[in-house]
Amino acid sequence: QVQWHIYDSDSGQTEIIFSTLEGETEGYSFKKVNLPSETWYIGTKEKQTSSSSHILILDATGLLVSLLISYLVNRLLVSHKTNRELALYDHLTGLPNRRLLNDRFRQLAAQAKRQNIGFHLIFIDLNNFKQINDTLGHTAGDKVLNEIACRLQSHIRGSDTISRIGGDEFVVLSEVTDSRPPPSDMIEKLSDVIMRPMADLNGLIVQASFGSAHYDTHGTTLTALLSHADHNMYIDKRRNKEKLSQREIPENVINLKS
Repeated sequence: QVQWHIYDSDSGQTEIIFSTLEGETEGYSFKKVNLPSETWYIGTKEKQTSSSSHILILDATGLLVSLLISYLVNRLLVSHKTNRELALYDHLTGLPNRRLLNDRFRQLAAQAKRQNIGFHLIFIDLNNFKQINDTLGHTAGDKVLNEIACRLQSHIRGSDTISRIGGDEFVVLSEVTDSRPPPSDMIEKLSDVIMRPMADLNGLIVQASFGSAHYDTHGTTLTALLSHADHNMYIDKRRNKEKLSQREIPENVINLKS
């Protein structure tokens, strides 16, 4: 007969989690099992003959070893999953990072080659994001990034990929399409989504600049497409700055004017 308990070494109290006995909670002999990061206990209570007690201890020890192995394997699997997520996803926003973006790009490129068509890459840069960190603090900056990430994620197609590749830089990989002109409708929609006031930050409005590139037309590598889209983004940023300089901007708008 055997009982398994969760044992609190500070209070000395136990909670039964498995039992073939009825109400037997006293008179246990506990033995420490020291692990690298914590301590487990094995407890026995003899109610049988000497030989049966010996068998019980062996069985209990074997069960404990099996549980320990299962526990350690589970910890390794959890650790592996955590490390994989850290390696492939941005720690702040949870979006795919540059490494996962590369993988998604290779998949899209292979599909585009098979179908002899292309896809679009959209580069997004938040305008004057440094001003948010300088005036409102980095905590507010992190809130802005998380909010923008959520908005972009919820307004792209399931077949598209949104990635954070830098401080305030995001990249969208669209699905494979035979359309070659810049995806102006998609850019306009994402721009509107970004510019919605942020209620948690006193109605703060953030603006962004965009640049796009087309697979095959502007290159067949991620580096080439990013370079072309980045160039177009800076053209858009200068254009936005010129427009903003011509009119008065509300205080809750983070823009390029300053």
